[in-house]
Amino acid sequence: MKKRINNLSKKIKKNNLDGFITKNPANINYLTGINEAEGWLLVTAGKELFFFTAPIYTKLIKNLPYLKVISTKQNFEEKIVRKAKKLKLKKIGFSKQAISLTNYQKLNENFKVKDIGFVFSKPLINSLRMQKDKNEIRLIKKAASVSLEAFDYAGEIFQQTMSEKDLAIEIERFLKIKSDNKVAFPPIVASGKNTVFAHHQPKENLINNFFLIDLGAMHCGYCADLTRIFFWGKMPSLFQKAYDTIKKAHDTAISKIKEGKKVSEIDKVARDIVEKEGFGSYFLHGLGHGVGLEVHEPPYLKPNQDETLKEGMVVTIEPGIYYKNQFGLRLENMVVVHSKNGEVIS
Repeated sequence: MKKRINNLSKKIKKNNLDGFITKNPANINYLTGINEAEGWLLVTAGKELFFFTAPIYTKLIKNLPYLKVISTKQNFEEKIVRKAKKLKLKKIGFSKQAISLTNYQKLNENFKVKDIGFVFSKPLINSLRMQKDKNEIRLIKKAASVSLEAFDYAGEIFQQTMSEKDLAIEIERFLKIKSDNKVAFPPIVASGKNTVFAHHQPKENLINNFFLIDLGAMHCGYCADLTRIFFWGKMPSLFQKAYDTIKKAHDTAISKIKEGKKVSEIDKVARDIVEKEGFGSYFLHGLGHGVGLEVHEPPYLKPNQDETLKEGMVVTIEPGIYYKNQFGLRLENMVVVHSKNGEVIS
C-alpha cells in the first residue's frame, strides 16, 4: 500500500494539487484494502489518508497506521471541507467518473465558502491501477482459473430442459462457492437470436443447440471476464465463417500484444481481419478493456485511443460479430502484457 500511496502522492504534486478525493469503492480498496465500507477517501500530497464513513462501518476497518478514519452520521461534505481547511489544503482534485453531479455540487459549494479550489483532474488513481503488481496478477489469474472451471461445470450440468436463467443461476452459484461470495458481474447466458445482444439478460426461454456464456469470477476483490460459445451439431456455413473470422482476429490480436503498442493498433489488427471477411459493420464494440478491481477499467482497446500498453496491464481480447437478427458470436480471453509479448491467462 505504501508504494501505491507514494505513487499517488507524486501524481498529486505533478498535477499541482494539494489533495485528491474519491468515492469509488475500487479506488478506496486499492489504497487502503477497505472493501466492505462505503465512504469518501481524501489523500493529501503529503501522503496522509482520511476516510470519512458512517459509524456502522468503523468496526469493519482495520487499524492502519497511515489511515485516519473519521466517523460521521451525515453531512459528509461539511466534514471533508472542515478537514481540508484544517490541513490548509488550497486545491483538491477529483475525477468526474468517481463523483456524482449531486456530490460535486455539494462539495464545490462548501469548498468555495472556505476558499478551497475543487477542480476536475485526470483519473489519477485509475491510471495507477492499470499496471498490476505480481500479487494482483496472481489474484486475477486465480479468478480466471475459477472462471474456466465454471465453463466446464456449465457443460457438465447442461440439460435441454434448462432455460437461460436456470443455467445462469447455477453458474453464479458455482462461482460464489469456488471464490468470493460475489461475482465480477451477473453471468450472461444467451441462446439463439438472443446472442445478438452483447449484454443480454438471461430469460426463461429454453436453450437451443447454440448458446453463449459470458462470465467472471471474483477472487479477493479481483475480477475475471471470459466468453465462450457452445454449439451442438453441424454449423451452418455463414456461422462457421463468422466463427473462424473472430477466432483469427482474436489470435492475431493477442500475437501483437506487447509493451509499447498503442491500444488502437491492437484493435485495428482485429478489426481489419473482421472487415476483410465482410463482417466489419457487425463488429459493434471495442476489442477489449482492462480488468482488475473492476471488470471494466482502463485501458480500453478501441479506435482513436492513444493509451499505450505497459508491462503489468491485464486486458481482455474479445472480437465479436453480431449478425443482423440471426446470431452473435464473441470469443474472449484475458492477457497480461509483458515487455515482448502477451501472456494468455485463460
